[in-house]
Amino acid sequence: MMEKSFILFMTTLLFLMNIVGIFGLHDLEETKINRIIIVPYDYQTIQEAIRSASTNDIIYVKKGIYKENIIIDKTLWLVGEDPEKVIIDGGGRDFTIIVKAERVIITRVTITGGGLKEGLIGRGIGLELHRAHGSRIMKNVIKENRMGIYLHSTYNAVVADNIIKDNREGVYLYNSINNHILNNTISDNEYFAIQLFLSTLNNLMNNTISRNSIGIYFYRHSTENMVKHNKVKDGGIFIIDSINNKFLDNILENRGLYITESSNKIENNILNGKPLIYLEEASDRVIEDAGQVILFKCSNITLRNLRIEKAGIAVILWNTNSSRIINGTLSMNEVGIYLHISSNNNVTGNILSSNIIGIRTYMLENSIIYGNKIIGNRYGIVLEESYDNQVIRNMLAYNMNYGMLILHSSRNSINSNEFYNNSFNIFAYNSTIEDNTKQ
Repeated sequence: MMEKSFILFMTTLLFLMNIVGIFGLHDLEETKINRIIIVPYDYQTIQEAIRSASTNDIIYVKKGIYKENIIIDKTLWLVGEDPEKVIIDGGGRDFTIIVKAERVIITRVTITGGGLKEGLIGRGIGLELHRAHGSRIMKNVIKENRMGIYLHSTYNAVVADNIIKDNREGVYLYNSINNHILNNTISDNEYFAIQLFLSTLNNLMNNTISRNSIGIYFYRHSTENMVKHNKVKDGGIFIIDSINNKFLDNILENRGLYITESSNKIENNILNGKPLIYLEEASDRVIEDAGQVILFKCSNITLRNLRIEKAGIAVILWNTNSSRIINGTLSMNEVGIYLHISSNNNVTGNILSSNIIGIRTYMLENSIIYGNKIIGNRYGIVLEESYDNQVIRNMLAYNMNYGMLILHSSRNSINSNEFYNNSFNIFAYNSTIEDNTKQ
């Protein structure tokens, strides 16, 4: 009885400090602690303890390995004695823990073994919140699952101060609203750290994200979310078919931003120690220093003397016209310059080296690519569905696949370019080339 009383006091104190520190005293008004159940003293398994529990009971789990697949279907607290020594292992099955009740709190446990990481086809979740509105997942270790944490149709939940690592995917929000993903360390997940799909009004703040294939990924109508004060190393931020989000004051390293829709607010972000420049419907500007430049629906912008590396795509012109990219040095990117559905632009005198693609165009018209040195990329210049452009007096050397690759394009003047030691100098598929001379 003395140990149980002491545990009740300490766990209550822990949650008072955590909840008050993050959300304020008002958040405790509706929480009334009932009784404490100790595993394995009162029950041998966590699931047995849950079956016997009443609303707002605390299930306190002593150090040990618990090979279970747990369903939480009532409001309670699941508290571990030590987050690294209370291990709940789902054994590679479809889930380790599923929460199907509101206002559940899980803290200080390791959750592992939800599904298998290997294989393209498969399923498995470490921790799923399924309509688990108002739940809190705090100070846990979520590792070695197929998917770490999955919020499905969940509102007003908090995922804070967790270590989420070595999963196939980190945190996934589907059809979820007004959740808070705060202060987590998310690393070494094979695919993404955080993904939102059809989710809105969520806050992603103060997370440290590193060594994931993709850092933060918004997909398919994820709107009105806030992404602020995160540190994202290696994976970058992808915004696909999503609008009206805010990306503010984030620090990125080794990959920047890729975006397919306008109408997002993107301000005061840093990439590789330089400003990440995002302009939308702007005109008459000159940019001379940036870690990445993205122009959306802009005109008459001059990019001059830029030095950009490890940005993912260093310069993106999307639906942008009458602009100039002059005398830049763009290296070690996935793409040096990408011109998408744009016209009357000028790309002159740049050095593009050690990128996957030096210059990439899609539906580019009436533009000039002149006098650039494009050296040591996998592909030098790729033109796709691009018309009436002039590609003149560029040097393309030591590119590993093609110096120039032309796809579904016509009426382009490709003239007086120099080709040296590319695996293949120039290849055209379903395209015509006018006035071409090769040296």
